[in-house]
Amino acid sequence: MNKITGAARALDIEALRNWELPDYDAAYNVHRAFDLATKSIVLQIQIQKARIGAIYSVTLDAATKARIHNLVKEIRELVEAADLDERKKNSLFAKLNAFDADVDRARTRFDNVMLMGITITDLIHKGTDALKPANEMLRRINELLGGAKSKEADPARLPSPDDIKRVEKPKKQIEDFGRKRRELDDEIPF
Repeated sequence: MNKITGAARALDIEALRNWELPDYDAAYNVHRAFDLATKSIVLQIQIQKARIGAIYSVTLDAATKARIHNLVKEIRELVEAADLDERKKNSLFAKLNAFDADVDRARTRFDNVMLMGITITDLIHKGTDALKPANEMLRRINELLGGAKSKEADPARLPSPDDIKRVEKPKKQIEDFGRKRRELDDEIPF
């Protein structure tokens, strides 16, 4: 419990931030409530992650995966032939490998392709002419990913209500100041 509350404080998870270690007598009940709260928060985070993951990733068919692998292979050959510092080459190969492995997953995330693309275009901008043909390959990879993403349905969302239900305003009534009900004044109700 101490480790989880410490992690919650470090990660700014408000729901678990204010839990304190219990006294010996109340340990079982407090720990049980803490366990239930932790499971609830973990489930909420998993659902949020799944929703975000579907937005920032795409499912690729086998043909698209093969075309992307061929384009990555061509980029890799350009990097090998380029006159780059060994450290930059290794960094770029690591990013290419991460993206290549990501393509084989069920859903390909966009962050690795962006990281690879940004690195290559930065090197081209700094004057590495040997990598200029990689711009066209990056454009084709982006088109393949964009085409696959456009084929996917938009993520499901809860429908918005057509009309918002509201409580009716009270009807305006003109008070008669007791003129109509004077005949009841003489009666005693009890």
